[in-house]
Amino acid sequence: MTVSANDPRAPYLQVAEVLREEIKAGKYAGERLPSYRELEERFGVANMTARSALRVLREENVIYTVPGRGSFVTEPLRRQPGDRPAVYDSPGVQEFLHEQARLWKEAERHELEEPETQAVETEASLTDVLITIRDEMRAMNAELRELKAQVAELTESRAPHTAKRPPSKQTQAMREKLRNARDRSAQD
Repeated sequence: MTVSANDPRAPYLQVAEVLREEIKAGKYAGERLPSYRELEERFGVANMTARSALRVLREENVIYTVPGRGSFVTEPLRRQPGDRPAVYDSPGVQEFLHEQARLWKEAERHELEEPETQAVETEASLTDVLITIRDEMRAMNAELRELKAQVAELTESRAPHTAKRPPSKQTQAMREKLRNARDRSAQD
């Protein structure tokens, strides 16, 4: 299926409408929606068009996206009177809901603790974070020194035949001025 060139709507809106109708029909109940690549192939559209179509559905709260997992239907668009709320059987949805519940409980626990306890925990966690950052910076600095040494080694090995040119007269004059200035400041 491809988008219609005769349709006055933008291609991403056409794709979003088709997906919206399929969701209403219950096609993706408890399942992951097609990936961007699958939408590209199915509708013959570009990646950004597929992304825009899903963005429209996300903004309408028809779907939600879990990074690394995919996009899922939030709840049925049209529920009939007497219908039960949507059942979320998808593993991605269940994982998301469990994580949200855990975060909610943790937030409640912190609200109930004494302010002094929270301050001590915050200081301890901040200290841990700073120590971790310090250690990572030290490791990166060591790696940087190692890379600089490798670059110097490579530079020397590639250009042994290149003799060092003598400095220009202008450079020699500047060096002489610097030496004289240092000598005068050392005497003062």
